[in-house]
Amino acid sequence: MTAEEVADLKRKGYNPREYYNRNLELQKVLDMISGGFFSPGEPNLFKPLVDSLLNQGDNYLLLADYASYVACQEEVSRLYRDQEEWTRRAILNTAEWGNSPAIGPSPSTPRTSGESAPSRSAPRRSIACTTESVWWNINE
Repeated sequence: MTAEEVADLKRKGYNPREYYNRNLELQKVLDMISGGFFSPGEPNLFKPLVDSLLNQGDNYLLLADYASYVACQEEVSRLYRDQEEWTRRAILNTAEWGNSPAIGPSPSTPRTSGESAPSRSAPRRSIACTTESVWWNINE
């Protein structure tokens, strides 16, 4: 979700249970988690987690983002099967990661906080497969 989509959803009133009720796959996943499937020795271990998502507001909008996360992961899995393309994009992604003695400053990252990143004429495709940790910035 984009920042604008998040703000809009919060402004309209986010109800995580609506996403749970509309998406059978998501329902099954959350039911398995809360039912102890992944913690048979302690079946109630993850109930508070599911409760926080369904009944306490899902502060990070995980349920709203679930379908796009799954679609993204499917795209990444498809891409991984094409090892030549995966390698090409991994190299480009690595080159984008900023200052490095081997490659120098990234064209999209300012060297100092006072600089602006140069604009790009070609659109970029970003695949975000986790909210905080994995971003693929890929030129196609």
